[in-house]
Amino acid sequence: MHELFAQVLTKKDLSKAGELFSLDDSDIKNDLTQVLERICEIAKSPEYATSDNDQSVVEICITRVTSAIRETHSIEENAAGLVQLLEVCHTHNLRPSGIKDADPPHTKIASDIMSCLFMHYSIKHMAVCIQHKTRTACESLAGCSVLMLFAANQYLII
Repeated sequence: MHELFAQVLTKKDLSKAGELFSLDDSDIKNDLTQVLERICEIAKSPEYATSDNDQSVVEICITRVTSAIRETHSIEENAAGLVQLLEVCHTHNLRPSGIKDADPPHTKIASDIMSCLFMHYSIKHMAVCIQHKTRTACESLAGCSVLMLFAANQYLII
């Protein structure tokens, strides 16, 4: 894993997270699987739901990962890791709660991942992977947040 990604994800160093966007996509393309695995570990942790720092680090890293996937056309190599992260999110509450109806942190991750996956839905074997792997997640969209529904509806309507 690239040294900067390792530092940001291991130390959950928000001050360095913005520097991830200065890395060349080709320099991190081969690290994306490891990065997604580490993001899964952080998202699984019990403190993730209450740690603003962890959530910010994960959000920035996911944005960087999905950008690199898009720019390097490497969705096929990274689809399994994205689906694994989506499955981690699916084990948590994805419905808004409280007075503000704020999206839970795992909903934000799931929305970003679904957008990335469905952006590539037209690729024949991606369609099979997504259809099979996300069926359960899509079945549970009823009652989820507007953010999650928007991400899914952008691509399911096609």
